Amino acid sequence: MEENQNQTQDRSEKIQEISMIVSDRIRSVEPKWWYALIGSFILIIPLYFILRAGFVSIIVSAHKFPAYVYEDETKVPLEVTDRKIFNLGNGDYDGYFKIKNSANFDWGVQAQAYTAVMSSTGGTELNRVEASTFVLPASEKIVFLPRFHADRDPTTLTVTLGSSQFLRRPNLAEVSLGVERLVLDNSGSHLVVSAAVKNKTPFTIKRIGLPVLLYDASNNVVGANYTNVDEVLYGEARSFQFSWPNKPAAVRAEILPEVNIFDPNIYKLPAGSSQFGE
Repeated sequence: MEENQNQTQDRSEKIQEISMIVSDRIRSVEPKWWYALIGSFILIIPLYFILRAGFVSIIVSAHKFPAYVYEDETKVPLEVTDRKIFNLGNGDYDGYFKIKNSANFDWGVQAQAYTAVMSSTGGTELNRVEASTFVLPASEKIVFLPRFHADRDPTTLTVTLGSSQFLRRPNLAEVSLGVERLVLDNSGSHLVVSAAVKNKTPFTIKRIGLPVLLYDASNNVVGANYTNVDEVLYGEARSFQFSWPNKPAAVRAEILPEVNIFDPNIYKLPAGSSQFGE
């Protein structure tokens, strides 16, 4: 036991001796060399970051990244499908056509230009309509051609579409509308269709378009019309009606409410309300 204590004491004395020698050597170093050492450490830090950045730059420049090819989603061109001219009597006519966009689920057109020309059998132009309309994604747009007068029967309806600038469906609350109290009355001097459109969307809608098609017993389109209602409140059921003086042989009416979702101001908060629920 005594021998182990002596060995431990010897080691302690040697460590103290080495510490004293090192301390004497350090004190003998001139202060300028200490300043130089500290300065070297300070300079090494930015030098390290500079060298690291250069090394990364060399590695990145030498690396060949895989090619990334961006390919826009393919759009199916708009197509004019159904088209028809209706004789209203006394030299008056109107008509309609459809623009098919059912294949583009997320893409529509904010302002689709079109030209509709109604001509006689001999090719004489009797009426021309140049206008534009919105076309919703995944839809068939009904375009009504207003009444016009002609001294002969128009037999041909030619529709030409302008270029289509597709827009992605905006991130808006889903439009929710319903048609209520639909009545077709052919008992008077005019055929009258009356109904109400209910706004189930939690906003006031600036404008709701209301195209209508009439069908006979064989499911042929025998009439068309269009109207709109403005500033329809949430929960409101707004009444409207159409009439046809020529009393087409219709047995049912189809009304397809539409809202221009590409209009950034199509939705409004009810007066006195807040979007934060205050």
